[in-house]
Amino acid sequence: MCGGKNMLEKMSIASKLYAFVAVFAFGLVILLAVTFNVLQENGRALDEIAATGRQAVLVARMNTNVQAMSAAQFRMAADPSAEVVADSLGKIQAETKLFQERLAAVRTTASGDLAANLDPLARQFDGYRQTLDAVVASVKGDDRKAMLAATGQADKLAGSLRETARTMFKLAETASEGAVTGGHASASSGKWAIGITAVIFVAIGMTLAQLIAQYSIIRPLRRTVDVIAALEKGDVAVRVVGLERRDEMGDVARGLETFREGLAERQRLVEAQAAEAAAKEKRASALEQAIQEFQRSLAGTVRAVADSAMGLQDTANSLNGSAGQGEQLAVSVASAAEQASGNVNSVASAAEELSCSIDEIAHRVSDSHSIVERAAGSANRANGVMDELAQCSQKIGEVVGMIGAIASQTNLLALNATIEAARAGDAGKGFAVVASEVKNLANQTARATEEVTLQISMVQAKTEEAVGAIRDVGEIIQKVGEVTTSIAGAIEEQSAATAEIARNVEQAAAGTGEVTRHVAGVRDAASATGVDAGKVKTASSSLSADAERLQNTVGSFLKRIQAL
Repeated sequence: MCGGKNMLEKMSIASKLYAFVAVFAFGLVILLAVTFNVLQENGRALDEIAATGRQAVLVARMNTNVQAMSAAQFRMAADPSAEVVADSLGKIQAETKLFQERLAAVRTTASGDLAANLDPLARQFDGYRQTLDAVVASVKGDDRKAMLAATGQADKLAGSLRETARTMFKLAETASEGAVTGGHASASSGKWAIGITAVIFVAIGMTLAQLIAQYSIIRPLRRTVDVIAALEKGDVAVRVVGLERRDEMGDVARGLETFREGLAERQRLVEAQAAEAAAKEKRASALEQAIQEFQRSLAGTVRAVADSAMGLQDTANSLNGSAGQGEQLAVSVASAAEQASGNVNSVASAAEELSCSIDEIAHRVSDSHSIVERAAGSANRANGVMDELAQCSQKIGEVVGMIGAIASQTNLLALNATIEAARAGDAGKGFAVVASEVKNLANQTARATEEVTLQISMVQAKTEEAVGAIRDVGEIIQKVGEVTTSIAGAIEEQSAATAEIARNVEQAAAGTGEVTRHVAGVRDAASATGVDAGKVKTASSSLSADAERLQNTVGSFLKRIQAL
């Protein structure tokens, strides 16, 4: 839509009208082409209807030919006179010619089932024609019996031939009805195609006309009228739309923009002249007010300068006396500062010695803390070893329990073997002795297992006691480590405080030296202040005279300005 709008803005109104006419003409050509195609389809449908109808008529007439030939055959059989035979034979030949011509005509346009039945129909007709020749021969030979036989055979063939013709007539009639139905459908679809094509191009034409009217005439005119109304109200800041257009409305917009710029320039000049006049008036009023304020301010300032000059002269006299007293005080402060500097240096030496002693103590505490940490590590490792020993004792107990179970099972087997040996009698005596020995060994193993279990239980108890003792030792070592850590931290803090004291004492010593130097400077400054005070007194006298001259000069200047 935007692309179409831009294209319309670049075309003149005449070009747009020509384009509309061209589109309408193109639509008319398309409509004519569709109509021509529909007419062609309808013509083909009518041709097909005519062809199938003609085929039906020809087949019907072929049936009539067969009937006529059959009638001539019966007439000739009923009256075998020479005149009747000659007339019937001529009739048969004429009907045969018509049948063959009509068969050839049907063959040129037939299709489908109708064309498939033409060859069988031709063969039936040839057979019927041969039978008729036999009838004619029997009539001419006055062979009544042969004539009756040939006539009966011809009558059967004629019936079969008429049946085939009726079948072909029905096929032709069906084809004709289908052609009629197709013709109606083609005509209906053609009417729809023509109607839809006409509606489409009418809609396109209306849409194009609406676009041309809206975007090329109506909207630009409305915007132009709005701009003119705004300019009439004095709104020269209004925006003129359509300057980029290349049609007649673009020319109107550009002319209106030129008019707006001229009107804006005129309004700007009027406003500038009014602003300049107001500014001049305001500037004159402000100048008058400034002169009055300057006059009042200058009179006060000159009086203040004169008063200050008098005060400065008094201050110079006072400063000269104070400078003498300051010089004497500076001498006394210098001697006291030298004595304080000596005392501070002594304190700084003592603080440095104390800082060295505390650093040595901190080093020793740090060593003891490292030893405690190593002892704690060894206690932890011993604790781990005792835990492993306890686990091994437990596993040994499990193995001993297993051995006891095996001994009990062996004892039970020996008992069973003894019972079986007793049942065997003399044959089992030797086996009974072995079973007795096995039972004794099992009992000894059980007793030894019980003894080992008892010893292992004692080892486990002692191991647990040792683990508890080592754990207590580890906890004690850990607490000792924490205490040494706290001591080390306190000593480090004391060392830092001592170092800070030493630095402060050093800074105090440096400060006393600096005070001594500054006191000497104050003494020198006090001497210089006395000299400068004399100079200030001289300058204040000169300043009073200058202030009086300034007041006279400014008064003359303001009188000349006011006179202008």
